[in-house]
Amino acid sequence: MKALGLVETHGLIASIEALDVMLKTAEVQLHSREFVRGGLVTVTVVGDVGAVKTAVDAADSAVRNLGEELLCSTHVIPRPDGSIEGLFPKGPETIRSDEDDVEELMKETENQIDEVKSRSNQNDSDVTDKHDEVDSEEQSAEEANPTEDVSTNNPTDNADSADVPKTETSEGGITEDELKNMKVVDLRNMAKKHSDFPIARKDIYRVNKEKLIKALFDYFNKD
Repeated sequence: MKALGLVETHGLIASIEALDVMLKTAEVQLHSREFVRGGLVTVTVVGDVGAVKTAVDAADSAVRNLGEELLCSTHVIPRPDGSIEGLFPKGPETIRSDEDDVEELMKETENQIDEVKSRSNQNDSDVTDKHDEVDSEEQSAEEANPTEDVSTNNPTDNADSADVPKTETSEGGITEDELKNMKVVDLRNMAKKHSDFPIARKDIYRVNKEKLIKALFDYFNKD
């Protein structure tokens, strides 16, 4: 035996993936596969030292791609002492596992898959809830202040009307400078008032100020 490579995984699926990658990546041969209680599976391959190291590294990456928690450990023993040969089965065809071991292993694998799916669904749900919360807050603000004038940031009541940005579509001709002087929230509220605005209502809060100004300018100054 020139070199011995060992890969220990949580679950049968990960061990099969590891073994498949090792046999395809380098000139190595399957030596043994052992089931350990608790869902652990150890597969071993033999071959030249360089080939075994390459195979084990490839298995490490492949199992981590399935899930970081599925990989327990890996190890390569160059030129192992002949006395440890008796610790392993003679070959894959002699490997045996009682029904309890197989049943426990399959349950462990199913639980791990369900856990990964659950985390993925939770992350998707959190993102959706966050977007819904933002939309709800903006809608509540509009309902609480239905007559609020969002057309100007000038606090002076007697300011010259020429310095106040125009927001009514009937007046038209809004300049780009007037739009730049407005706050983003005012620009968004202005855009939401128009059902035919080119940006969908649900996407308005995602658009930055520069793009929103351009869209409003084009909308109010279209022929």
